[in-house]
Amino acid sequence: MVPSDAQSGAGVPGGVEPRQWGGIYWGFFRRMILIHLMSGIVIVLIISGSAFAGDRVLPFGLSKVPEAMRTHMPLPYGISVQYLYVTEKLSIKDFELSVNGQKIPPSLANLKSLNQLTQTVTFRADAWLLPFLNLYGIGGYVTGTATNLNLSLFAPFSVPGKFPYHGSVFGVGSTLSGGYGPVFLNYDVNYTWTKVNMLDTSVETLVQGIRGGYRGDVFGRTVSLYGGGFWEGIRETQRGTTTFDGMRIGYSLKARATYPWNPLVGTQVEFGPHENLKIEGGFGGRKQIMTSFGYRF
Repeated sequence: MVPSDAQSGAGVPGGVEPRQWGGIYWGFFRRMILIHLMSGIVIVLIISGSAFAGDRVLPFGLSKVPEAMRTHMPLPYGISVQYLYVTEKLSIKDFELSVNGQKIPPSLANLKSLNQLTQTVTFRADAWLLPFLNLYGIGGYVTGTATNLNLSLFAPFSVPGKFPYHGSVFGVGSTLSGGYGPVFLNYDVNYTWTKVNMLDTSVETLVQGIRGGYRGDVFGRTVSLYGGGFWEGIRETQRGTTTFDGMRIGYSLKARATYPWNPLVGTQVEFGPHENLKIEGGFGGRKQIMTSFGYRF
């Protein structure tokens, strides 16, 4: 995966153009996040091995939690399956197009935006490292369609009205959580790599979400109702190749969410200490619906 501004240059030490420093700082920050998340997950897997022998060691620091509150805490380990449906508009920058290796001038090929519909099925494994800190890893399959291309093109070939794609997605993440009585608040961040057949590079995405709400008993079940916000950041340049009418077409672009933030609401029903079902919807510029069924142990 090549950073969006990674190319040789001159004028400053190291042969880096001034406009590249933002990408370099972002790359360093991103890698530090990934190193810490991956290290944490590895530590959890190594240390918590004894949990399967009946001696639970997680979360660390549980003895510091008042005993009256421990019964309301989730079991330390979890697995879940999730389905996510998203429609959103992506703004396009730095679009480049080539035909048989010859670059088409920007005045003859300009892509400004497109609409994206994505469906993802992922599996997640997680563990509470601390009473307020959860670490997790995800992996799954993604399908989607790009439509409504706002494209100005003067070239010897026609462009289809939609581009279906499919591929895989993997990621790591963490959640900070806290509360007082029935009121709770959590902050979630994860980083994913998505590889689809339409691109030669992976799509790397940083996602953040903040959620707060109320958790209580409803007809003998523990139910949570919450609201919050969701943010999506795509930080890389995507590149791909395809063939139209016997011609080899190459392209690169920077796709960004036109509406990075959107509000969300959701609910979770716990059917006991082990099973839970979550349904969440997002609206505004980005529309999404997520369902998740999980098992804790």
